[in-house]
Amino acid sequence: PAVFATAGADGGKDSSITLVECDLSGKYAVYAKKYNATDTNTAEVVIEGGTLTASGTQGIIATSSGGGKASIKGEVSANAKAVSSVLTYAEAGATVTLTEDLTNKSLEVPAGVTFIVDEGVTYTISDSRTLTVEGELVNNGTVNGMTVYNEDTKTYYPSLYRAVFSSTDGETIKLLVDTTETKDADV
Repeated sequence: PAVFATAGADGGKDSSITLVECDLSGKYAVYAKKYNATDTNTAEVVIEGGTLTASGTQGIIATSSGGGKASIKGEVSANAKAVSSVLTYAEAGATVTLTEDLTNKSLEVPAGVTFIVDEGVTYTISDSRTLTVEGELVNNGTVNGMTVYNEDTKTYYPSLYRAVFSSTDGETIKLLVDTTETKDADV
């Protein structure tokens, strides 16, 4: 990793790193590791603005199961491989901008976070994927596959079948565009 915060294994010391307007790239460029979940030590990486570009399939940010913490604040741009992990660690008030085309990836936008699909960029929600927006979606580009919306879970689906299959009794499903379904679904 390019940035590595660790705590707990070195005699009880904290590790807290804040990066402001940084440009990071790589596979797991940010890693926060806490060796023991019962320790009171802190292992934290905070990113306040910048550009995050992931390589590989794992994303750009990771934390340990022992309790390491990462957080995204401010305005951050992310490529297709980084955007999912960036949204995972985004805190309320953050703005995350997708800077390149993305297909076949479910995304979740946390409450208080703004997700922007940049001008000229296409995000496609394909067959078994979803887009859940607890925060705000700003579509300056193109979002394909927003066919059905579950008002209770705040989730967009690419097909009526997928929405019905994923929903529970009493949830409200709204058809956003005319569609022809090729699968049978019990309603």
